[in-house]
Amino acid sequence: MKVRLLIAYIYAPLFWSMFCILQRLMGHSRFRVGTLTFWKPEFLSTCRASVERLHSLDPELHERVTERERLCFYYSGKRSEQALFPRSSSISDAYTDWHSDGIISRLVYAAFLANAFPRQVITAAERPAARASHRDVMTRTGAWLAARSFPEPLVACFQENISGNI
Repeated sequence: MKVRLLIAYIYAPLFWSMFCILQRLMGHSRFRVGTLTFWKPEFLSTCRASVERLHSLDPELHERVTERERLCFYYSGKRSEQALFPRSSSISDAYTDWHSDGIISRLVYAAFLANAFPRQVITAAERPAARASHRDVMTRTGAWLAARSFPEPLVACFQENISGNI
């Protein structure tokens, strides 16, 4: 319990402050919609279009990612990273190659993940249940994309049996 409080009240604000300062020092600009933030100028126009498209596809999910969750995305060309804490995610070329579809799939995944893990710290005893929850998030993301006619190869990425590391 003390570790969770330490992380929630000391580490999280410190992380966010340092993250923003580092992004600014590296010359990165940001795009922000409510509580949703994107960093790195190379893909901000695609992110802006993706957020607008998400609103037309699912207004409720759009509201969740822009008003209820604090999610932060940044461009990282070679690999995608997902950190439950502090809800920051990279978007790699594997997603940006799909343009708006790829960005939206990352948003949907992150929103479902944040909903499945309201607490940002997972103990060792909670890991088996967390893995099952992560598989459910992947399945829900794939189903959401399929229901909105996203490209089949992109949908398949979320429907594969991936155990995931939490």
